[in-house]
Amino acid sequence: MDSTFELKKNNYQPNSLTLSRQEWGVNERKILGLLINQLDFNRDYDPEKSHIFKLPIQEVAKYVDYKYMKASLDNLQSCKIQVFNKEKDTFSSLVLFPEYHYNRDNSGKIEMIVTNSSLVFLLNLGKEYTKYNLDIFLQFQSVFSQRMYEIVMMELKNNHRKSFEYELDFLQQIFDTKYNNFANFKLRVLDKARNDFFEKADLILNYEPAKKKGKKVISIKFMIQTATDVKFEAVEEEMNDFRKADPNQVVLVAKDIMLREYKFSREQEFMILNSPDLLTTFVEINSRIDNGLIKIRSSKTHYLAKSLGFGKK
Repeated sequence: MDSTFELKKNNYQPNSLTLSRQEWGVNERKILGLLINQLDFNRDYDPEKSHIFKLPIQEVAKYVDYKYMKASLDNLQSCKIQVFNKEKDTFSSLVLFPEYHYNRDNSGKIEMIVTNSSLVFLLNLGKEYTKYNLDIFLQFQSVFSQRMYEIVMMELKNNHRKSFEYELDFLQQIFDTKYNNFANFKLRVLDKARNDFFEKADLILNYEPAKKKGKKVISIKFMIQTATDVKFEAVEEEMNDFRKADPNQVVLVAKDIMLREYKFSREQEFMILNSPDLLTTFVEINSRIDNGLIKIRSSKTHYLAKSLGFGKK
């Protein structure tokens, strides 16, 4: 493999690309993701010239099977994207890659020719842009999961919003899908994306109809949680239960946990169970450990004893 080729952790792209109408499939978008990853936003590209981006074929083959590669490249070359400006009620149609070469002169590379206007479009991030993890993106085997991931990451980055709303017609349009009612769109697009997000992106995607016209769904409200959000909520719920519980019952439960999961000395157990502050700290740290917010590399007992101040002079 070309030793000069290196993948960066994150991709950056204009929001206008994220929200454009695209006819590409999942493999085409993987190749596009690899190409976008090679953009150098600190480089002074000549705006009057096309530019050649070279992708090692062996690198692309890690994500796109050789037998699908030519068809995917053909589709990248032939399919247009439509970029919308809803405020001005205009749209533009672009062919990003009018030309490509596969293994020219036995180079072992795919050469993608990007026009000067397309390069300006891809580099024009502006103040708000989409940033996403390339490794997560390349794991998706559904184009709808890819598109939803970009939209979610755009909303999280630019607006810091974990709740947002999109019109169903708009999503159907930019996803180039024929699932023209909410039930089918939910089943074929959203449910698949939710499963992929949970398995591959450590994200929890929830959604519900936001606006209706009669029985027809007009817009969808999306709610995003990270796995860390869920863990914090679990700890908070357990601490709320702790604060409401009978103190004697709390002591019995805490003592049972100590006997099963820890190796405190009898003196340390006595101090924890008879000090409201130490007991509260013990319960909260134990909950954080159980819910995965604290990773213990050696001994839970040693970690908690240190957190409780035991052994300090």
